Amino acid sequence: MSPSTGPDKGESPAGPGRSGAERGTGKIRRGRYGLSRAELEVYHRDRILDATLNIVGIAGYSELSVSSITELSGVTRQAFYALYESPEAAFLDTYRDAVSGLLERMAATQAPTANLDARLAEGIEAAVDYLVAEPVRAALLLVEVHAAGATAVELQQRALTTVVDGVAELLAQAGLDAQDAARGARFGVGAVNEALRTRITRGELQDLPAIVPDLRATAFPMATEVGSGASARDDG
Repeated sequence: MSPSTGPDKGESPAGPGRSGAERGTGKIRRGRYGLSRAELEVYHRDRILDATLNIVGIAGYSELSVSSITELSGVTRQAFYALYESPEAAFLDTYRDAVSGLLERMAATQAPTANLDARLAEGIEAAVDYLVAEPVRAALLLVEVHAAGATAVELQQRALTTVVDGVAELLAQAGLDAQDAARGARFGVGAVNEALRTRITRGELQDLPAIVPDLRATAFPMATEVGSGASARDDG
């Protein structure tokens, strides 16, 4: 299905998970294209968010407008305004989706039995792998978010706080007191975020995997010290 086709452009899709024969049974009141209102809203939202992601991630936030979104998505202005009051609102939803995918990827790689060094490296590697595989999302998450206004930056800060809290917990489990763990987590996560943002801004996204070891060592120098202390205690 191309961006210019769909329920608003003359196509008649069967709808999510339903064949044409399953439509019109009388159990759900459906619109002229065989979709319930709820299904049509989901369809429109997906098209809008996909368009927003591509506009911002490729052309930049400055190119985002209702016109650019509706043109790329194939959704009418009326359908857009039924879901979002502004392009910024669509961007914020797009950002939430993208950052959720990143955080899920990072959480899925954490092996509880691994040592601190390994867990920190795995978290950074997971973030880097996600960003390299999703260059449009990478640009949106780390670069263009700063052009999208205070609310977008606040969303980014909340996401970073989630990561900081998780890292602080790891550091505390490894033996640091709560204050040092929180301080080390804030420094490390901030350093990683800035290094990734700088590389992506320079167009060096594909180089990110090669810097993971040095980035881990630079951002979390206390991890080696804590790990060494833990090993010494175990040996004793």
